[in-house]
Amino acid sequence: MFKTEQAPSPTLVAAQTVGMQPDNCGIQLSCVERGWRFTSQRGRFTSFTVTTPLVHWDAAQGACRSQGCVAHLPGTAARFQFGSGSILLTYPSGHIRWITALGFKYYAVLSQSTPPRYCQGDLVIFALADERLIPHRHVLAALLPADQSTIWCRARSVVSAPNQGTWIQVEKVPVGGNTRHKAVGRLRFSRPIPDDHRSMQIHTLDEVSIQHDPVDDIHPTLGLPPDRDFLITKLPGFSDPILEMKPCKEVSP
Repeated sequence: MFKTEQAPSPTLVAAQTVGMQPDNCGIQLSCVERGWRFTSQRGRFTSFTVTTPLVHWDAAQGACRSQGCVAHLPGTAARFQFGSGSILLTYPSGHIRWITALGFKYYAVLSQSTPPRYCQGDLVIFALADERLIPHRHVLAALLPADQSTIWCRARSVVSAPNQGTWIQVEKVPVGGNTRHKAVGRLRFSRPIPDDHRSMQIHTLDEVSIQHDPVDDIHPTLGLPPDRDFLITKLPGFSDPILEMKPCKEVSP
């Protein structure tokens, strides 16, 4: 899944004994003086170095644990956990997701440690029991930092919602804080968490399709059944941390 150069840690030596294919993700991992350097051989991201210790590596699916929090991060090829609590996800396509400790905690609380029902790239959709606003929205509002560039790319509101918790009926609406993802079909939506422009609750009145421009293997069109309730959000983190993140000591060019 990756190539290593120089002396790998015992964790990575162990990883290479489980029958991994070294190149199918197109990611090269090198041990350098400042830490661990990740390079894309497919042009998926800008090369970067992680300066905090690598403490765990796995290629498992299912629940991921960090600093007492649990979250499900589907479709990964490998997961690297660092001493700071940050996590790097790699995918078979060669894409990555760098998730800070706070970003992971926010997502774990938001998802209530349950796996998403649907995925469209980094857009994830969770099934809800009913149309009531998620009860943990106040905890999330307290967790959300004023500078959201520490947990994910900043997003402006792409929908008109005059008050938090207001339900609005539409037939098309952008979701995930990104106009490339759209929910198309008759539905009601609400933004339950102040200042979180990436998370939205919807109640489907008819069948609703979640569309992406363009449609590809990573972003298939999804169909949501009528009269159901969902929480839609983006995965936390950054797909190109050098270009997208606020500069920090943990990740450097």
